[in-house]
Amino acid sequence: MSDGTRAGWPERAALATVIPLRVPEGDERPALKVVPARVRRRRTAAVTVLAIVVMFVVMFGLAAFQTMIAQGQAQLDHLNGQVDAAQESYAKLRLEAARLESPARIVSVAEQRLGLVPPPSVHYLAPSGDDAVAVRQATTGAPASRAAPTSGPSWPSLKPYVGTPR
Repeated sequence: MSDGTRAGWPERAALATVIPLRVPEGDERPALKVVPARVRRRRTAAVTVLAIVVMFVVMFGLAAFQTMIAQGQAQLDHLNGQVDAAQESYAKLRLEAARLESPARIVSVAEQRLGLVPPPSVHYLAPSGDDAVAVRQATTGAPASRAAPTSGPSWPSLKPYVGTPR
């Protein structure tokens, strides 16, 4: 709109004429006074002293905060040293446990301290079905209801396939 009004809003000039600015009756403006120079100096000195005190407190607070950070870092370094020492001790103990559990050491201790000797040969037993029935009868005390089949594949031929993942 070229006349300076918005849709539905009257012009400012029209508002100014409609609502005139009135000064309340009986209120006069207070008289102005000249402030003496020494009062201004006192205020300036007080503000300057206050600013210096605030700056001193802030600087003291920063120094205290920096000291707390340095003490915390020293404590953290001490704890990190303790962690490193504990990890090193743990690694040494694990190495010692592995050395003590080694089969060669166990065999040497068995031979030297306990007087044990390795057998000249090792024989593996392969139980048959009849042996399994006899063991069942001996442990339960009751005769087996059905005998295990003795014909078919033998245990040594089935052993590689039993218990292997599919």
